[in-house]
Amino acid sequence: YENILIEKFKKEDILITTQHIKLIQNITTGLPYYIMKIANEIYFYSKFKNKPISKISILRITLDIYCNEKDFIALELSKIKGKKYYIEILKQIAKSKNPYPALESIGVRSQNISKIINGLKDFGLVSKDKHDKYMILDPFIKYYLKNITI
Repeated sequence: YENILIEKFKKEDILITTQHIKLIQNITTGLPYYIMKIANEIYFYSKFKNKPISKISILRITLDIYCNEKDFIALELSKIKGKKYYIEILKQIAKSKNPYPALESIGVRSQNISKIINGLKDFGLVSKDKHDKYMILDPFIKYYLKNITI
């Protein structure tokens, strides 16, 4: 996406640096939906408000997008809210913790935890990274779970 974004902004005489794009990629964990959403907002911010792009402006735009997405995130999570321990496992993963010890400490068997995690994989919320560690795929859902009490 780096070259595509640089070219898009260059055509409009908007200066966006490689560091800006890397910041966007880090924030979005490379998800095209969020990359394009942030890039579009940056475009309008720069083009119509005539303001230069900076790290601070990118972070503010990202926060605005997150605030606008919160209701959708809550709606998505409500689909699994009734399922016992699903949200707790997601919270543990969002905090980069292994969900097994926390749930085993409250009496949940490891086989049940595995079934729940497989269910979360089926929902498209969780996967394993290259280090075989569970991760939440959507960075905004991860942020939401880390910061909101459900």
